[in-house]
Amino acid sequence: MNKYLTKIILFFLIFISNHLWAQGGREFWFAAPEVTSRHADRPIVLRISSFDKSAEITISQPANPSFGIIKQSVPANSLVSIDLSKQIEMIETKPPGKILKTGLLVQATSDVNAYYEVEGYSNRFSADNAEIFTLKGNNALGTLFFVPMQTVYDNHSEVRFNYNAFASFDIVATENNTTIKISPTKGIVGDSLGVPFTIVLNKGQTYSCQSNTVNRTNRPTGSKVESDKPISITYKDDSIQKIDAYDLVGDQLLPVSELGTEYIAVRNSGWLPNAFTILTDDIFITGTKNGTRVFLNTDSIFLNEGESKHYHFNKKDSCVYVKSSEPVYVLHVSGFYNELACANLVPLKCTGSKSYQFLRTNDEDFVINLIVKAGGESNFTLNGSKNLISPTSFRDVPGTNGIWKYGRFNLNVSIPANASKPYVVTNSTHDFNLCVLSGGFETSFRYGYFSSFANLNLGPDKLLCQHENIVLDAGLNKDSYKWNTGETTQTITVNDTGTYFATTMKDICPFKDTVHIGLYPKNMQPILGNDTSTCSNLSITILPKSKFRTYLWQDKSTSDKFVPKNTGQYVLEVTDSNACTRKDSLFFTSFTLPKPQIVWDKNEERFCNDSLFTFSLNNSFKSIKWFNGAITNTVSATRNNSDEYFVTVKDDNGCSGSDKILIDCSPYIT
Repeated sequence: MNKYLTKIILFFLIFISNHLWAQGGREFWFAAPEVTSRHADRPIVLRISSFDKSAEITISQPANPSFGIIKQSVPANSLVSIDLSKQIEMIETKPPGKILKTGLLVQATSDVNAYYEVEGYSNRFSADNAEIFTLKGNNALGTLFFVPMQTVYDNHSEVRFNYNAFASFDIVATENNTTIKISPTKGIVGDSLGVPFTIVLNKGQTYSCQSNTVNRTNRPTGSKVESDKPISITYKDDSIQKIDAYDLVGDQLLPVSELGTEYIAVRNSGWLPNAFTILTDDIFITGTKNGTRVFLNTDSIFLNEGESKHYHFNKKDSCVYVKSSEPVYVLHVSGFYNELACANLVPLKCTGSKSYQFLRTNDEDFVINLIVKAGGESNFTLNGSKNLISPTSFRDVPGTNGIWKYGRFNLNVSIPANASKPYVVTNSTHDFNLCVLSGGFETSFRYGYFSSFANLNLGPDKLLCQHENIVLDAGLNKDSYKWNTGETTQTITVNDTGTYFATTMKDICPFKDTVHIGLYPKNMQPILGNDTSTCSNLSITILPKSKFRTYLWQDKSTSDKFVPKNTGQYVLEVTDSNACTRKDSLFFTSFTLPKPQIVWDKNEERFCNDSLFTFSLNNSFKSIKWFNGAITNTVSATRNNSDEYFVTVKDDNGCSGSDKILIDCSPYIT
């Protein structure tokens, strides 16, 4: 972002129509990147959109109980934005080279999509440093990754401002005792020589591998990350410099198991009306196996494991077709004008959907790219109209022998900004992939690549709490489903331990996955003690008998203690370290104090002149103590000099009460 220009807010939402966007799911793990505050690192917002069912959202940090739990309801076919800026110091994965507890876990009761957005507005620079990180659910979890990075642009650096923008990859563990081997290709913070090392993370713990330098040639691109349990990795490159603009780019990575061998990258720069002729499209291809042959249009290269090659689009490259002999990563850095963003491309094979929805929320340049197999280009509609997506705008993808086509559509005039309803792109016969691009000259740029993943991923093995159900989800937009339990639906609900597997079909691609369900040991820790009581003039504090992660009392308070005021039932719901909830209650009684009354004949003159007088009480009590030490219900005594006569009693509950009388005898003394 050009630091001398005022900010133009840019926000766009992409969410896919019902039953279609397989990047969605019910559980999302994310290691939020640290973005320099010297440029712009906030607001940070979690955007969550629902499909045709409402969803209850829970956001937590399993390794950090002090973060608490954020809950949010999302109505059907709706979007909510959850501003996390106040918790940014607990969320960003910093400092690098240390085991942290910043991992975010987002859970939903039905399928949703989610993305994490750095809006990146700085009052000092009046500049955007924005990017979106699409959360990929179970598809983001794996045990083998290579980290693709851009190697064309340096990070912006100003010594006078102590500018600290760097590239990094951030890891989060999804299970306890996860052993992770990190093999950096260049020096990183804490490992200046780039020597392989091993760390052990518990559920929700994180680790940031940050480049030692802002220099583009020393990025740890191609670094290998292996684990014995599922992890997720986020890539970010902060404030990368393009002439006088510098922007944040990044994405959540896919594990090697989710990669493919065919990709299409469509050039986004240099073709819009009034656009600069400067081309800002680059792809970075990273190998996962030795001897991988990669074809780019008509050229070919060889890649070894962890090796990366850069290809810069030229004026003849409206798009580039990438085909490889083994799975590879393809990172596409692109933009309008000098503004940049990036996306990890999704493989072509057996991916795509027949319908997508999107919103346009500002009047900056707005473009969609469509990728479809030949024969499908004539069957698109936008909000029911065929006029806006003309089949004549599609071109053959070079190198595919006419099998694939792509189209770029400038919708600046065709669709108004800030419409109250989303726009819908559909194809009546073919699955397709959608890219949405939005930005302006020296403002900002966002690049979203959306597709239905072809794979089947039931997620890691899971442990349930006692009496808990879990929904197993075979993913959206499959042609058929079959579970070993006999169901043929996308999801099943289970509460028994055992092994569950599903088989699905997508186009010509069959998939199968298995998940094991177990139970956490029953938590026998006591919560509350026995019923309790106290006298109404005293207070009592109810303290749980054990330590728990969270507390929720019947009045919605969340302290680890409670001071009751009135007689009644008090209920506490606790969450333990496994996120299992339990309830307990006790009955508290606030006893009314006894109210003794001193009975006497109330003849002050006789009282003052007699040498002996008698006091009694209106009721019987468990214990009595008069002013002169007597302990009986009735007392006979002589007059004292203080003219004050009192009694203190206790009832069967041990509560105390008192009464006193004042008798002034001075008028009667002569």
